[in-house]
Amino acid sequence: MYTSKCIDMEIKTYRNPRLTNWALYNEELDDRLGTSVQSIPTEYISTEDIEKTLTIINDSLMSAYEKSCPLKKEGLGKVHHGGTEGSAYFNRG
Repeated sequence: MYTSKCIDMEIKTYRNPRLTNWALYNEELDDRLGTSVQSIPTEYISTEDIEKTLTIINDSLMSAYEKSCPLKKEGLGKVHHGGTEGSAYFNRG
C-alpha cells in the first residue's frame, strides 16, 4: 500500500551573534542611549531609580542587537514523504 505522509514542522527563528553588524549595533546603541539619556536619573535614591535605569539600558541593548543581527529561520514548514505505510523517515530535522 502506498501512502503519502505529511509532517508538520515548527519553524523556529533565531539570531546568530557571529553575523551581527557591529558598526550598525554601535550606531543604534548610540542613538538609543542618546535619546534616553534625559530619562536616566543622575541620583539613585530608591530601587525604582535603579530599575528604571536598568530598563532603559536593557531596552537600548536589545533594540540595537535586534536591528543589527538578522533573524534567521530554522525548519522547512511541511515535509511530505511518500512511501509505503511504516516506511522510515530520514533526514528529519
